[in-house]
This record gives sequence, structure tokens and C-alpha cells, in this order.
Amino acid sequence: MNGVIKNSIHLSFFLWVLAGSLPGQLPEEEGPWSTQLKEIQFEDEQFGREEIKGRIYWPSEPNNANSTEPPPGSPFPLVGFMHGYMGHPKNYDSIARHLASWGFIVASIGTELDSSGNLHAEARDTQALLHWIAGQGEKKKGWLAGKVSTGVWGASGHSMGGGACLELIRIEPKVQVIAPLQPWIDPVWGGGRQLLKNLKKWKGRSWFIAGELDTTCTPEMVRLGFDAATS
Repeated sequence: MNGVIKNSIHLSFFLWVLAGSLPGQLPEEEGPWSTQLKEIQFEDEQFGREEIKGRIYWPSEPNNANSTEPPPGSPFPLVGFMHGYMGHPKNYDSIARHLASWGFIVASIGTELDSSGNLHAEARDTQALLHWIAGQGEKKKGWLAGKVSTGVWGASGHSMGGGACLELIRIEPKVQVIAPLQPWIDPVWGGGRQLLKNLKKWKGRSWFIAGELDTTCTPEMVRLGFDAATS
């Protein structure tokens, strides 16, 4: 799928559901915020996930060049992003920055990077990362103090990370919005049957995006997720 189209669809969904509005600008354009990036690393004590790494993108200053009126300020909705198999959060910088430019804090997980990576571990690491970010937002001082919304969370991911969205909704009740991009939901390999069961039980909102030329996470595979979500 064309990257501009994917960004537009992906962003429109999060703006509609998490932010409660659709943009006055075209969603494929850069949003009204300049963004910042911080690479983080911490030892997770809440869930026992040991070392967690990630890249955090957040709105910093209003970008008047891309807006006709001042954008609404913080706190901003929190969105987790999960990379594909043997991928890296750097591979998704453009989409993460794009989301952040529209007023989201994006927590892109940086674990499960090699050939032993699996979506279940990626989902649990993302859960730990999201809670850590929320904790930073609750502090009186710090780089995210007062910037993180206490409302529901969103999640997205590509390929393996898209499938991880369907595990994350099982283990983390605050995630109520997901937008998997060409997710891996094979009913034979990778626990796909259980992921579909998770989705059928879930009461949140979802938007599945397929790529018509993808021969790994085929449109037919993505359709399994859509059908489970609407059954």
C-alpha cells in the first residue's frame, strides 16, 4: 500500500477515536506540532519484563507553518507501536513522527529485534513500556510531566507487531483502540487462532489495513482479523 495512503488512513482512525475529532488539514500532511524523539531504556519492575528499550515521540511546539489555528495542548493520547519481525523502531520513524505531529505520544518498542522475536513477548514489553510512559506523565517534573492523557490507549503495529496488537488487547485493558498494519494472524503458526479469539471477546475499536501486494501477511490473512472483530 502507498505510504501516504497508509499514513492518512492510519492517522484518521486515531484522530477520530482517540482525539475525538477529524483534522481540518489533510491527514497525509504533517500535523500542527513539531516533534521530539527520545530513546529510553529502563528495568521493568511492574511486570518483570527486565530491560525495556524504546523510542518515544511526542508533540513539542506548535508548528504554525502547518496550522491555521493553535492546536489543542497537552495532555496527549498515548499510542504504542510494535515493529515487524526482525524489524527495528527506527524503521518506523516516519509513521511515528507523523502520528506525534498530530498530537499523540507514540511509544515504539525496541525489543524482540532478532530472529528469536515473537509477538507475545513484544506485546508484553509494549504493555510495560506504556505503563512506564504513563508513570512519567504523572510526575510533577520531567520531560513528559503532565503531557500524557489518562484516558484510553491506542496501539498499532506492522506485520508481527500488528499481530501483537491482538495479544496486547488481551493483557492490557487500557488499550481500547487498535490499527494493525498488514498484521500476521496465521491460524496455524504463531498462535493465530488464539489471537482471533482474543479479538472476538474484545469490546474496543479496530481498523485493519491490508496490502494488496503483500505475499506474507496477505489480504486474506488480514481479513481474518476484520471478520473476528465484526463477528
